[in-house]
Amino acid sequence: MGNNKRKKRGSSSSVHNDSGLANEELDVRSSIDALTNAMEAGFAGLRAELYKVRLEFKHEIQGIKGELKSLKGSISFTQGEVDTLKENSKENLKEMKGSLEELNKTIADLEKN
Repeated sequence: MGNNKRKKRGSSSSVHNDSGLANEELDVRSSIDALTNAMEAGFAGLRAELYKVRLEFKHEIQGIKGELKSLKGSISFTQGEVDTLKENSKENLKEMKGSLEELNKTIADLEKN
């Protein structure tokens, strides 16, 4: 009847395994927490950098808008000058044609005499 005594299989190892699992679980949780904190810090840094870039873009866009206004004003002024020069040129051409016709009449009259 010595066979009626059975050894408990794995009784000491299951206790050891349970505490090992608990330690592994704590290590995994600790690693996850560390990764989470690192990611949050990284995202905070990215947010700060994106904010800086946004401000830089905003500043540059405002500068470009100012330059565009200046260019539009310059174009308007230049177009006004071109229009004035066109009018002056037309008037000068009319005067020159009139003077040329008068000169041609005078030459024709001189040739007759």
